[in-house]
Amino acid sequence: VLLESNHDPDMLRTNPRYSAALKARILGDHGHLSNEACSAALLRLIGASDATIGYTRQYLIWVLIVGGLQTEASLLLGHLLRAFKVRIASWVKPGKYLCLAGILNEEFDALSADYVALGFEEVGRETLKEWTSGLFRKLG
Repeated sequence: VLLESNHDPDMLRTNPRYSAALKARILGDHGHLSNEACSAALLRLIGASDATIGYTRQYLIWVLIVGGLQTEASLLLGHLLRAFKVRIASWVKPGKYLCLAGILNEEFDALSADYVALGFEEVGRETLKEWTSGLFRKLG
């Protein structure tokens, strides 16, 4: 299962750089999947009920394990990736990759250092405006 989301509706509505037409298209029925809708779909997929989705969404760590091999964590607050670094690192098998995506620029260097210290090598980095993403390979 692959789910991708890329916006917060409230942030989008208040973004002065986007035109009203673009906002309407993104927010429309055939527009982009919001982070909230994506988290609800993921939580339902793993068995959360309607009664628990609001509660569990607060603590959802955006981790997608594809085939049990590759791991991606994206659009997370850097402090959560640091707080759960040992657990996240344990999900990645040696020689496989971890993608940390959509991290605020000012948080990324420290985050990278944490994962390198846990036995990863940073093999690539991409920065777009205020966001940085990096690809790490687990050594061993």
